[in-house]
Amino acid sequence: MTLLTRFAYIVFLFIALGITPPNSISQETGSQNIDSESITDLQKMFDFIGESETISVTAESNYDARQKSGQLIEFGAISKWYIKRPNHVRVDIYNRDGTERSFYFDGNSITLYDKSQNVYASVIKKGNLDQAFDYYMDVLDMPMPLAELFSEKHPFDINKSVISSMNLGESKINGFACNDVAFRTEEVDLQVWIEQGKKPLPQRLVITYKESPGNPQYRARFSDWNLSPKLNNSLFEFKPPKEAEKIQFTPVTNKDQITEDKNKGGQ
Repeated sequence: MTLLTRFAYIVFLFIALGITPPNSISQETGSQNIDSESITDLQKMFDFIGESETISVTAESNYDARQKSGQLIEFGAISKWYIKRPNHVRVDIYNRDGTERSFYFDGNSITLYDKSQNVYASVIKKGNLDQAFDYYMDVLDMPMPLAELFSEKHPFDINKSVISSMNLGESKINGFACNDVAFRTEEVDLQVWIEQGKKPLPQRLVITYKESPGNPQYRARFSDWNLSPKLNNSLFEFKPPKEAEKIQFTPVTNKDQITEDKNKGGQ
């Protein structure tokens, strides 16, 4: 699985790219169309976020969960991200159904706390942000939507993953002028709106899973980007609430379940 594919499985999605906008700039590579400006926009976005030492941002996401009947039902959540490089991250997740979860990493251990059930799982893990994300997703086999967005390393190899890209022109998202760019891989389609100017931040993104029945989507809209928040280390330290029960991590052994089961859908 390529890094872009994994990136998509934990957060991005589909867009129908059967249209050819008049302002797209593309070069023919056999049957493939690669727009160099779109690729550059995406690279700048990842570089800019990866070089930011501290970050806080809110993401409102919704995703399609395929039911046994074949119908796609939308669920969603709001997640608040707090990052302090090189080795601190916290994510507070508020699901539409009222349940709440928090992810903590303080450079020494990873903890997932379920406030709704007052239970938590914790494992010792030393390292930086990327090592914590990799361990959580690959070793513990737990989903972590949007994690790759905050990685210091590029989540994909353009030459190996992207089979086409295009610039769809300028759009306004959250009041910001954005470049609307779209990409295709063998497994997923990605569309992302990147803020123009000195801060190439994503304001919205959509991912489509082309190989999953019904082509389910994951959609996220970002707000309150702050690249210089004051974040104390105590924010990232988990202290078990009274009567909280410690349990073991339960891996998601079938990633297709994120589109089949509400309770395992992307959260």
